[in-house]
Amino acid sequence: MIKNLSPSLKKRLLVLPIIGVAGVVIGATIAYSQDHVVINSVFELAGYHTIYTETFNSPTNWNTCETIPKSLTVTNDIASSGDIAVRVKLEEQWIAADGVTELPLKSTASNKTMAVINFTPNSGWEKTGSYYYYDADLAKGAASNSLLTGITLNCDANIDASNTAANNADSVYSGASYRLKITAQSIKADLKDSWDGELAEIVAKQENHLGSYTINFSKTAKKSNSVNTANGNGVNRSQEKGKDIFYFRGEIDNNNVVWANKCWKIMRTTYTGGTKMIYNGEPSDVEVDGEMTKQCNATGADTAIEYNGEKTFAYNIENNSPAYVGYMYGDNIARYSTGCTWSGCIYGESVDYDETTGVYTLRNLYTIPSGGWDSAYGSIASRKYSCNSTSATSCTTVKYNIVATSVSWGFLEFSNSKDIKSITQEMFENKNDSNAKTIVESWFRDNGYDGHIAGTYNYENDLEDAIYCNDRSLYQDRIDRGFLVKRRLFKENSSSVNPTLECARNDSFTKEDNVNGNAALGYKIGLPTADEYALAGVIVGESSSTNYLASGSAYITTMSPNMFLNGWAFTILAHDRLSVSNGQEVAVTSPEYLRPVVSLKAGTEVASGSGLKTDPYIIE
Repeated sequence: MIKNLSPSLKKRLLVLPIIGVAGVVIGATIAYSQDHVVINSVFELAGYHTIYTETFNSPTNWNTCETIPKSLTVTNDIASSGDIAVRVKLEEQWIAADGVTELPLKSTASNKTMAVINFTPNSGWEKTGSYYYYDADLAKGAASNSLLTGITLNCDANIDASNTAANNADSVYSGASYRLKITAQSIKADLKDSWDGELAEIVAKQENHLGSYTINFSKTAKKSNSVNTANGNGVNRSQEKGKDIFYFRGEIDNNNVVWANKCWKIMRTTYTGGTKMIYNGEPSDVEVDGEMTKQCNATGADTAIEYNGEKTFAYNIENNSPAYVGYMYGDNIARYSTGCTWSGCIYGESVDYDETTGVYTLRNLYTIPSGGWDSAYGSIASRKYSCNSTSATSCTTVKYNIVATSVSWGFLEFSNSKDIKSITQEMFENKNDSNAKTIVESWFRDNGYDGHIAGTYNYENDLEDAIYCNDRSLYQDRIDRGFLVKRRLFKENSSSVNPTLECARNDSFTKEDNVNGNAALGYKIGLPTADEYALAGVIVGESSSTNYLASGSAYITTMSPNMFLNGWAFTILAHDRLSVSNGQEVAVTSPEYLRPVVSLKAGTEVASGSGLKTDPYIIE
C-alpha cells in the first residue's frame, strides 16, 4: 500500500464526531454492555475517507477476567457506490486515576497485558502495519464480519489498591481508565493500492522496476538510464539476513522524506521491514498556491549535518593504526611503523610469545640477501615477523609486515600480546567511541530527538533498532590482506563490484539488540556504508552526479574501512564516486562531511506527499 495522498485529497478527509467518550474510570456503569457497532459509509467516495471514529471506555466495576462484549462491523451503505475496501485502526490507552498520567498497556510490575482485546477467529481481517484490513471488498449493502468480540480485564491482574505489597501487584491500575480508540476508513476498491499505508512499501510496491537477485554492476550498465534493467534506475532487490530488501538505485526523484523536521532520502528497506533514510539537510518553507509547504532542495555541503557551528569532522582522532577505522575501537593498538628493509635483516615465519617476560622469539628464520629489498620482498610476504634487526631474533616489541611489494612496504608494531591474530581482535574491540560516532550521537541528542528535553517529542520512538555496519572483516582473515570491503568494491582490471548487506555481529552496531548486533550505540543512528552506496549505483572511478545520493560535496564519510595505505584510509565518497581505488584514500583524521542514517520502524505512515523534492513524504 503506497502512501501517496495529495494535499488536496487530504483536505477532503471526513472525521465524524467521537461518540460516547465520557471518561469513566474502573467503577462506573458502561453503556456499551452487549454493544454492537455498525459503521455506515454515508457519502460518495472520491478517494480515501475516515468514516467512523469512536472511543470505547472501561465500565464501572470491571472485574478481572470479565469480558465486555464489543463488536465492530463495517457496512457499505453508500447510495450509489461501487465496491469499497475498508480498514480499521485500534489505539489503546490506560490513564491513571489522576486523569493525566498515562500507564503502559503491559504492567511493569507483573508483565501482564492489562486489557486483552478478543478478536473474532477467522473473520477475514488481517493486520498489516497499524491497520486491520478486511480481505474482501464490500459491494453496495454488504457488511464485513466483526473484527472484535469483546475486551477482557486480564484474569491474573491484581489491581487491589489496598494490597500494594502483594507480589506482582498491579495496584497502579486501581481507579484507572482504559480507552480504545477505533478508527475505520474506506476507499474505492479500485484505488486500494494507493492506501495511506506503510512507508517501507513505497519502495517494495514499485516491483515493476525490480532487477534480478544477482547484483553485479558493470560500468556499461551503470551508464544506462533504463529502469527495466538490473543495473539502471529504479528499485532493485537484495537480501539482508536471508530476507528480501528493496533499495533505490540511480536517478531517483520520489524518495524524499521530512521527518523530525529534517529532510531525508530513502535508501532501502531492512530485513525487519523498516525504512533506512540518509540525512539530506534542512527543509525549505515554500509558498505554493497560497499555502506554505516544506520542500527538500538542499545541495552540496547543505546535505550534511552541522554541529556546534562546524560542517566537517575527522572520522577519528588518529590514523596510525588499523584500529581507527572502527566506529568504536580497542585499547591495545598496533601502530603503523617503519621496519628493517636492508640486507641482513632477519625475519621469522612465526613467533613464540612468553607471557611472563613479554619476549617474542622468531621461528623459521629468513635473512634478506645482499640484493636488498628488491630481491627479498616476495619471500618476506610469507615471513612477516621481525625484531627490526640484523642480529636479534628475540625482542619485546615485534614488527609485522603488512605490505610487501617491490616499491612499497609497511609494518605494524606491537607488544604485550600473543600474536597478530589476538592483536587484531584487541584493535577491533568496541571500547572507545570514534569521533564520528561522538559527533553523530551528540547531534541527535542536542537536537532533542531522544525526547530528553521537557515538552519535546521522542523521535527515537519512531526508529527501529536497525544494524549499522562497520565491516572490519579481513580478506582471507589476514591483517596483511586488508579489509574485505576493499576487495569486494574494487577489483584490479575488473568493472564489477559485489556489495553485501551482511555484517558480523561485532561490527553490527545496534542500540539494544545484542542478538543480531553489538548493542554499542548510544542512539538509533549511524552512518551509511560503502556497500549501500554501491548498491545505489555509486561505484569506483565513475562520476555519479545524477544519482539520488549525489551531493556535489567533495567528501562524504561512510562507516566502511578502506585499506592500509596513506594513513589507514577510511572509505569515503569523493566527487560523487566511491573512492576505494589505489591513490584515492583519505586519512581518517581528515575533516569530512557527515550524512547520518536512521531507520524508521515498519508500519511508519505518511501523512501526505508524493516523495518529490517539491512534495516530500511528510511523517507526522
